[in-house]
Amino acid sequence: MADKGQLKLALEKYQHAYEIRRKKLPNNHPHIAISLNNIGLIYKDEGNFDKALDYCQKALIIDEINYPKDHVLKAMTIENIGGIYKEKYLFSKAQTYFLRALNMYKSVLPPNHHFLTDILNSLGKVYCDQGYYDRALTCYQKAFAISEIN
Repeated sequence: MADKGQLKLALEKYQHAYEIRRKKLPNNHPHIAISLNNIGLIYKDEGNFDKALDYCQKALIIDEINYPKDHVLKAMTIENIGGIYKEKYLFSKAQTYFLRALNMYKSVLPPNHHFLTDILNSLGKVYCDQGYYDRALTCYQKAFAISEIN
C-alpha cells in the first residue's frame, strides 16, 4: 500500500484531472466515470470507505448510461464497489457486487481471462469471511485453474 503522502498526491492529481474533464466533457462522458472511479479508489486506500463508495457509485451511474448491460468497464466499477463493501465488512453486499461483476466479466471476456482470477479470489475471500468455506474453495480452485493457464 502507498504511504499517506503518495495517496495525497495521487488524490490531488486525480481530482485535477476530474476538474479538467468536467469542464471539457459532457457530464455523463465515460472519462468522467473513470476519474470518479480513480478518486474513489484512492479514498478506499486511505480508509475513507464512505467517500470511496460515493465516488464509485457516481461512476456506476455514468457507466450504466454509457454502456450496454454487460461491459468490462462497468464490471470493473461494480467490482470496485464490491471491494469497498468488503473493506466495510458488509460481506453480503460485497458478495452481491462481486457476483454481478463476475457474471458480467464472464459474458464479455474469454473464459480464462486474468480478470476472472482476481474477482474469483475476491469472491472467495468474501465467502470465507461469511463462513461459506465450500463456496470459497470452489472460487479459489477456479481462480487457480485460470492462473495455471495464464
